Amino acid sequence: MSNIIKLNIGGVLYQTTENTLLKYPDSFLASIFYEKHLLPTDENGYYFIDRDGKLFEYILRFLRDGTINLDNTAKNIIDDILDEADYYGIDELASLLGDEDDKDDDYYNIRNVLVVRGIDIKKIEEQFNQHFTENYLTSFANEKSGSFFVNEDKSPPPGFSGFYYTIGPPHHTQPNYNDHLEKYEFLTSVYDKIHKTGQLFDALFTKNLIRTNYKCISEYTVNCSIRFRIYI
Repeated sequence: MSNIIKLNIGGVLYQTTENTLLKYPDSFLASIFYEKHLLPTDENGYYFIDRDGKLFEYILRFLRDGTINLDNTAKNIIDDILDEADYYGIDELASLLGDEDDKDDDYYNIRNVLVVRGIDIKKIEEQFNQHFTENYLTSFANEKSGSFFVNEDKSPPPGFSGFYYTIGPPHHTQPNYNDHLEKYEFLTSVYDKIHKTGQLFDALFTKNLIRTNYKCISEYTVNCSIRFRIYI
């Protein structure tokens, strides 16, 4: 039998099974309970989520039955349930409720996964844009020494030229070595943190979770060190 999970949702108590909470493995709710040790517990051992406890009844009903009957439910309540479905990343329920919002569900699911793991997206965005200014990147546009150079991708991401900067560990003989090393170590520190949460590093850029003028894609590993691409 699945482990029984005790939940405190905004002060309303529930009991269910782990299998029920993991029914939709791509949802944000499931991602929480894959690593439930990260969730706070109250004094009685209930996992605490600071959301509307009464509305979670509908979420749980859908998880258990795969369907939900809202024929006699007021529209404002249905809208509130839809908000909860979006928060928990349960696309199947959102679709059933007729979510016609054109927002990218992946954006919200990935953002929520990172937030619950204590990853400050805004801070990463600020630091990235401080490190990788246009002046900095163009300063070595013609440099072929070390691991900082410009190359071309014949099939670049949509909306980008084929040219990208390759960022790797700099050589000690490279001009401005310390500056290059600082920027490379910043990227590797972000990659290490994000990678461990489910290989979501690329999504920071491709889903515009952080806003930059570039798409940065981890590329390959050479001699146990990773390289990055920053597209122009």
